[in-house]
Amino acid sequence: MKIFCSTWAELFPEDVDNIIRSSSKLNGSLKNTWLLVVGGESDEPDEKRTPEIGRLKQIAIKTDVQAHITFTGRKDRNIIKYFYAAADYSLLHHGMNLLALHHLKQWHAAHL
Repeated sequence: MKIFCSTWAELFPEDVDNIIRSSSKLNGSLKNTWLLVVGGESDEPDEKRTPEIGRLKQIAIKTDVQAHITFTGRKDRNIIKYFYAAADYSLLHHGMNLLALHHLKQWHAAHL
């Protein structure tokens, strides 16, 4: 299984949209893939407190990838490092590019 992890603090809102829409183009390759989206206004993924979660969930449903995405809600910095440690790839925004960084578990654990 491959796990991708992103946090809203590291991405622009449209990046998460694009990640969800792009994942629908993988034609069945999502079978063993999971996207964790960390962030929001509450510790639980509450659509009322964070309308963006509801909007992104609707995109996931519309593109038929909702079974492969987990919204975690807001997490403290001391907890986020465990999400990165569990992930195979971390999605970060760098300038105008979205980067998928592979195997940075030790770096993230040490720097978060």
